[in-house]
Amino acid sequence: MHRGFQSDVVSQFQVSHSTDARVALAARGPYLESEPVERNVMLTLLHDRVATGTEGRYWWVVDSESDAHGGLAGFAIQTPLDMLAGISRMSSVALDALVTVIVETASDLPGVVGDAGTTAAFAGRFATLRKVSAVPVEGQRLYRLGTLVAPASTAMPPRAFSSRSSRTRRRMRCTSGSATSR
Repeated sequence: MHRGFQSDVVSQFQVSHSTDARVALAARGPYLESEPVERNVMLTLLHDRVATGTEGRYWWVVDSESDAHGGLAGFAIQTPLDMLAGISRMSSVALDALVTVIVETASDLPGVVGDAGTTAAFAGRFATLRKVSAVPVEGQRLYRLGTLVAPASTAMPPRAFSSRSSRTRRRMRCTSGSATSR
């Protein structure tokens, strides 16, 4: 019974793929732009690949029961072809559909990078289908800048540059947090 439910759920997800960055960008640009911080690298690479023609592989998962972002449920990009694929955060069912197609179309994929939970699930499913091992290589963090605060002004105004000062060599000696010239 659960197996039938799972099959019905998986069938609601359709995975498309292309080697043409223009096709991927035209179809999936709005989805990538919906979370510009998280998906910045993917969107930047797509724009660059459209401009330069660098090889790549692109996959996207569409949920037939969703209207959000044209039904898009996930996206993956591999460019250049010897690099890891970047994957967006997505549900486990959408991810299962994606991995199945990637195994069929890019069995030589060297690995993935993305959200920790999504990449771990991808690696587990990919390794199971390909009957290979998978190990984490590197953990990364994405930092978000909150409020930018300008630094306090310095006690001394900036010194104007002159050709004379570039030829003059001064040694500086630091004492108790202050600098004095010698």
